[in-house]
Amino acid sequence: MFRRCEVDQKVEQTCAGQKFLILLICAVLGVFISKINGWAQVFRCDYGRFPVLYIATSLLLGISVIIISIWLGENKCFETVGKWSMCILLMHKFPILVFQRMIPITKSLLSEQANETAVILLCGVVVSTISIGLCLIVGKTIAGLLPEIVGQKKANISKAK
Repeated sequence: MFRRCEVDQKVEQTCAGQKFLILLICAVLGVFISKINGWAQVFRCDYGRFPVLYIATSLLLGISVIIISIWLGENKCFETVGKWSMCILLMHKFPILVFQRMIPITKSLLSEQANETAVILLCGVVVSTISIGLCLIVGKTIAGLLPEIVGQKKANISKAK
């Protein structure tokens, strides 16, 4: 979609200072509008005080993510996670449940009642990174044993016949 509209080329042609300024304005405005709108939970169909502000926040923060993505360009780590995203989506609950059972402090830190934002962020990043890593290991193991499960073709051993 972005290639059709040539958005990525237009963003690449702008200087780094302009990109950073656009990113900063979009991110700050998005967070500010989000704070005004209040808590939103899409799975409960609760879009905050004013649903229009929810849409504005989504657009502004979406533009910020697009600019960061264009800056990052080709990144092997993100490409691998993207390629295996369905496996991660299907299996991520199990490592998280293990964290909650074996290390209960992670559950209490990530609950809504916790107040230390930096600690919550650090805990969330660590739990997420380890969960994604475990899901990638299991996904690649499954792909090696039963490639059809993850949408890959089985290697044909007897081509000579």
